[in-house]
Amino acid sequence: MKGDKNLMNKLIKSALFQRKFVIILVLAIIAFGLYTYFDMPKQENPEAISPVGMITTVYPGARTEEVREEITQEIEDSIAGINGVEKIQSVSRDNVSLVIVQLSYEVDKEKQWEVLRSELNTVDLPEGVKSPTLDTDLINTTGVMLSINTNDGNINNVENIEKVAADMKSKLNDVEEINETNLLGILDENIVINIDLEKLTRVNLTLENVNDILTAQNIDIPLGSLDTEDGNTSISYNKEKNSIEDIKDIILGVNPATNTPILLSDISEIKYEYSEDTRFIHNGDSSILVTSYFDKDSNILNAEEKINDIISSTEDELGKDIAIDKIIFQPEDVKNSVNDFMINLLQAIVLVLIVVFIGMGYKNAFVVSVTIPLSIMLTIISMSFLGVNIQQISIAALIISLGILVDNSIVITDAIQVKLDENTSIMDAVYLGTKESSIPVLTSTLTTIMAFAPLIALPGEAGEFAKSLPQVVILALIASYVVSITVTPVLASLLLKNSYRKTRERKYFKGSLEKILLTSMKYTKTTALIILVLLVGVGFMVLNMRLEIFPYADNNIAYIDIEADKNDMEETEEIVEDVKNILKSEDYIEEYTSSIGGPIPKFYITNPPYFKSPDFGQIMFRFDEEKISKYENKKYFSYELQNKLNDQMIKGKATVNLLALTNPGPDIDITLSAAEFEDIEKVANNIETEIKDMDSLYNVKFEQSSNIDEYEVIPDKTQMSQLGLTSYDIQRQVNLALNKTQIGQVKIKDDEKNILLYANPKNLDELKTIPIKSNTSEALVSLSDVVEIEESSRLEELNRFNRKPFIKITAEVDPDKSTLVEQTKVEEIIDDEKTENIEVTFGGEKEIFNKYLSGLGIAALIALIGVYLILLLQFKSLVQPLIILITVPLSIIGVVLGVFLFRLPLTFTVGLGAASLIGIVVNNAILIIEYINRERDKGRNIKEACIESAKKRLRPILLSSITTVIGLIPLVLSGSSFFTPMAVGLMVGLIFSTLLTLIIIPVAYNSLIKES
Repeated sequence: MKGDKNLMNKLIKSALFQRKFVIILVLAIIAFGLYTYFDMPKQENPEAISPVGMITTVYPGARTEEVREEITQEIEDSIAGINGVEKIQSVSRDNVSLVIVQLSYEVDKEKQWEVLRSELNTVDLPEGVKSPTLDTDLINTTGVMLSINTNDGNINNVENIEKVAADMKSKLNDVEEINETNLLGILDENIVINIDLEKLTRVNLTLENVNDILTAQNIDIPLGSLDTEDGNTSISYNKEKNSIEDIKDIILGVNPATNTPILLSDISEIKYEYSEDTRFIHNGDSSILVTSYFDKDSNILNAEEKINDIISSTEDELGKDIAIDKIIFQPEDVKNSVNDFMINLLQAIVLVLIVVFIGMGYKNAFVVSVTIPLSIMLTIISMSFLGVNIQQISIAALIISLGILVDNSIVITDAIQVKLDENTSIMDAVYLGTKESSIPVLTSTLTTIMAFAPLIALPGEAGEFAKSLPQVVILALIASYVVSITVTPVLASLLLKNSYRKTRERKYFKGSLEKILLTSMKYTKTTALIILVLLVGVGFMVLNMRLEIFPYADNNIAYIDIEADKNDMEETEEIVEDVKNILKSEDYIEEYTSSIGGPIPKFYITNPPYFKSPDFGQIMFRFDEEKISKYENKKYFSYELQNKLNDQMIKGKATVNLLALTNPGPDIDITLSAAEFEDIEKVANNIETEIKDMDSLYNVKFEQSSNIDEYEVIPDKTQMSQLGLTSYDIQRQVNLALNKTQIGQVKIKDDEKNILLYANPKNLDELKTIPIKSNTSEALVSLSDVVEIEESSRLEELNRFNRKPFIKITAEVDPDKSTLVEQTKVEEIIDDEKTENIEVTFGGEKEIFNKYLSGLGIAALIALIGVYLILLLQFKSLVQPLIILITVPLSIIGVVLGVFLFRLPLTFTVGLGAASLIGIVVNNAILIIEYINRERDKGRNIKEACIESAKKRLRPILLSSITTVIGLIPLVLSGSSFFTPMAVGLMVGLIFSTLLTLIIIPVAYNSLIKES
């Protein structure tokens, strides 16, 4: 450490000799820090890089089994061996294969995605399969979601609405911070020709005949040009179809019985019809959604005014019955979130300054106070260079750091004041006080950094989400140390006076501390027993505390997933309407947006991916947080709403979801997989019966491959051969009848509209009457003449987990019950039923508990080892660092006690706070041990040295601890589900450990260190 001391001494001397330069540099740093803050990107939450990608492969015409065998399995096998692939889940359906890949957070994700793309190019796929596409941007979240809505029927009926929406999209895309804008809910208006099969047969035509005639009417053939005396003149053909009436009058042929033209309208109903795409409704009105996505690392606050101007100008173009509402508007949300946290930060700064001014003389307090803004500005500048944005986690880290920031300057200023009190000259006092304290302060800074550093590498989504907290605290600690040994002595030399000042003895506090220490040293074993009893008591508290690993997001948004029993949009719309009526009866609902036939665009970073489907709907709603404050927490609120939906809904399923800070999912999530589906099917049925009997669980679901009923067309090969019919002829006629086939386009009032043809048989008997024309005799036969139609069933989709068929069991736990206890009960049921060839994989709270708490445990262990090694270097003793580490269990006692007494849940952030507290609490012990060693060097015996050092360090230790505790008050009062439990744990843990440290460390030193 000698070289370090020489370097440190030179730095201190340089600062003192260049005081004017230091003052100018301080002002420059503060000015540049303020500029950096206003220029930095600001977000509500930190960005987490998604380790999940989805591979989509389209295989037109293929059935579910074909897709699984020829596409899905081939892709699964090719990517399973790629380094970092953690989970593979797949869905095989008619015509499409979906493979969802989850990577480990430990690998370079971008590199592995490129490896995966290269591997996909080598997969041997059948002819006709479209190339697989990999989507790795599943976390792309809309930053602005606007609703253009009307209460006058369908929004798509409003004249020029599409033009106005497109114009708005163009203007939004011109905003610098916006990457792309999409319009959703604008339905294409088509002209649909619905053929009457009975009338079609009467006029001796088939669907193929009609299709060929109409297609021919829409063919565009270049006619060329004519050379004339005036030059070359092009020739065009006027189709003369500019209205639906023109289409109705198309002649299909001549009726041989009446010798009159057969018009298209004679055998069909022709009408306008909107395409079956996802529809949106906002607050009961038909809606078009405008969604914009911001560039990464852009300062979205700069876009707020520009977007508001665009909204205002667009509203001026719309009629009175049209309104534009903000559904999601991140610029406002981020501004409010950042402002709230910045207010908390300013409140914390003021509170810390008040404590410093009360605890120290006003000049000393001013010297210390300059540390706060300067260190914060240095931290913000460093954050900018390292790409850490301003968001709620990084601002909370600054709040947590506040008390720690002033600790170093308090110690340095206190050491300088001691020298002044000894009547040392001002410059000597400043230099000697800073010099003596620089290494102990460096050690305490390094130990605190060591405690926070392992938290940067926490696993999984939560590690990515919370990573900026330890990063910012470490930057703040480094900034604080640099300021304390450069700026603090410079300010002290300018403001503190070279006069002897009699110290004010706090005789009462120091006398009481001395009595407690003497008693504790006399009854060392009793003292140790008390600590042991406290630790055991904490263990019992933990067992009886509510566990909520990751709290829900601090906002007023929830959403409901809706599944219809039939694959039908009309039924889905009915169920969505039923759920909306239930919601409207609740007084806490402020507004809602619903979708039919697909999901609402992703509106929160942790929303899972959804797929378009006629049987799927979604409702996102905002609620009044004051009106739901009667519930103990949001979990109870969602539980009661879920029960109401379950009781009042007649058909379909509705699942209430709260926004989560990490990937959402059910409390209990267990996957059973085996090589063959039959191996798990029977076992799963038995498990399902037992689990559904558990009153503590709700929303119990068993996800597995599902069957659908179908009609199987079996061709009569002999009859077909006699009529000269092929399989294509049969399939083509059935396809034309059942599916709307585009046969052309027509321009009506400058708007291109698709023309669709189908027959829409209403039942099996009508399907059998489809006319088919013989290729040999031109006679018409019915479909039933050449095929048999039988009822059957088949798999609608095939689901696989890690390349095996699976059944997933999911459930939510009653808020009054312990998730881990109920999970254990479910596991016991599974263990009793499952066979050896069934593999069990846990998700939900169990996976989170195992992954993240083990990660915290490893981080704490690494921190302890690192702190011990740093202390070993400073004290050159094996035992003294161990004495200092006694403060760690003391802090854990306080953390658990605080969370328990305030009736807060035990969350991941509480563990984060406990792990980070390791570095904070050892600082006080370091200073006590350092002073004990100095007192011993002066000739005192161990007992006297221990008591005298504790008394001398009482004021600075209490002052530094109180500043940290007071700085956390705004976080405690914020009511944040994420930060309040952590802040309470840190506060009580620090108070408890500080008081015990002043007693236990001297007692332990007196007991374990021998006189030498």
